[in-house]
Amino acid sequence: MSLIQNTKYFPAKSAEAKEAILLCGFGGAIWQTKRLTTKLNRAGYNVTALDFPKTVLSTGDPTLLPQLINEVVTFVEKQTKKTDQKILPIGISLGALLSLNIFRRSKLFDTAVMITGGNIVTVAKKYMAERFGRRVTKSSPISGKIVISILCQSFLQASEHSLCCRAGAI
Repeated sequence: MSLIQNTKYFPAKSAEAKEAILLCGFGGAIWQTKRLTTKLNRAGYNVTALDFPKTVLSTGDPTLLPQLINEVVTFVEKQTKKTDQKILPIGISLGALLSLNIFRRSKLFDTAVMITGGNIVTVAKKYMAERFGRRVTKSSPISGKIVISILCQSFLQASEHSLCCRAGAI
């Protein structure tokens, strides 16, 4: 049984487009990321979006989350090898946890975007220090090669241009 519920590809209009994988949050659906997907397309990214069933966390089965992480890491590594270019993992909430795990487990990735209100910032800072010998601070979200954003109600309105510029600059 696959724990990746849906995948959808959103191509950019540019022939020179970069690749991104957008990982939805718990209970989130691909259609809810349309605005972000459009912004990424305009910034020159082809986006493959993934969403996941609620049962991964809601059943209380402790084996499902590690299974999901393994499945997503394998999926993204296969996509990277298939496209023969670096893919930018972008995760929202639960997807941020998945994005961090892609970044940590696979040497194919040196960049990840995590949009979250959770405590993943602490974990990401520690891992960046271990892997790259650099500190990540809240005041400089692009220290090293990781972008950490704190999700707030007006995140897309306040920083929609900023997110795409940052992602495009990485």
